[in-house]
Amino acid sequence: MRLLMIVPVFALALLADSLPAQTSTSPFATIVYSYKPGLGTGTFNDPSKALGAPKGAGASSGSFDVVTLGVGGSLTLGFAAPIMDGPGADFIVFENGFYVGQTLRCFAEVFFVEVSSNGKDFARFPVSYVGPNASGPFAAFLVGSWRGLGGTTPVLAHSVLRPGIDARDAARAGGDAFDLSDLKQHPLVKAQKLNLHRITHLRLVDLVDGTVRDQANRLIRDPSAGSADVDAVAVLNFLGHQDPKAPQAQLELTKSRRLRLRLRDTEGILDLDPAKLHMSIQGIPLDFWGFVSQCRVVQGDAKGFTLETLFSLPKDLPVKLSLCVRDKAGRIASDSVVLH
Repeated sequence: MRLLMIVPVFALALLADSLPAQTSTSPFATIVYSYKPGLGTGTFNDPSKALGAPKGAGASSGSFDVVTLGVGGSLTLGFAAPIMDGPGADFIVFENGFYVGQTLRCFAEVFFVEVSSNGKDFARFPVSYVGPNASGPFAAFLVGSWRGLGGTTPVLAHSVLRPGIDARDAARAGGDAFDLSDLKQHPLVKAQKLNLHRITHLRLVDLVDGTVRDQANRLIRDPSAGSADVDAVAVLNFLGHQDPKAPQAQLELTKSRRLRLRLRDTEGILDLDPAKLHMSIQGIPLDFWGFVSQCRVVQGDAKGFTLETLFSLPKDLPVKLSLCVRDKAGRIASDSVVLH
């Protein structure tokens, strides 16, 4: 099959039916290992609110079904099975930020994300910040201003009000997706004190505005005078629960700053369900086929393809893109990239 025919043939599968996903393990946090609140929690001090599915209030308001970390506080959660580093995003964290007015600027209260495989040694995800140099008590920043922090994106997933949105769908559910492969060069991994294929503890730590610098020595700003609130955590890749037939969805920014999108399915590309293929930009739905029109095919076969944008992207771009796909059996894969 010619490479240029791969995407059009995939489009013909739009008439295919899809089946609901099957899972025997809760994809959400099930254990509170530790809650060390900072100042300012108020009445939102029940850490069990972070267990179970997210209850997002939508794009323009924040949920009250949350636990507040308090300024500089932390929350450590556990799961029914260890999280592992698999293809694409491995888990998604949900806060309760919301867009301000008709803009794509978000009122966010951000937090660090740390993981451990022994409950003692925690590795923090690296952070990049390209937002404003100044903040305020109720400022609003573009969603893509931060990379490597939670709490930057509104939460749309709600198991009761919006049951059609899967919390593991990084393109539709909101929240912030994390890929454990971003920690491969961490000193704890090299010292064999952190096993990225057996993460048992997830710690969320409130970021205090203007007190920490990112990888490029830029001061990280938090647009709120308060502290972060935690709604939920959803996991995509569990140890011992990986289905070899599950699809793969990956987004990557190349060294030449071109965006690459990769979709694969071991049962063949026509096993993917185009009706369940979602993309978003800044948390807002993005037309997949419109994106495809701005790309070229760099690799393709009967089981998948890789697309690359026709153009390079500017540096320090405060933009977040997310992707999700299901196969016809309902198996899901998601990924996100922030274009710093």
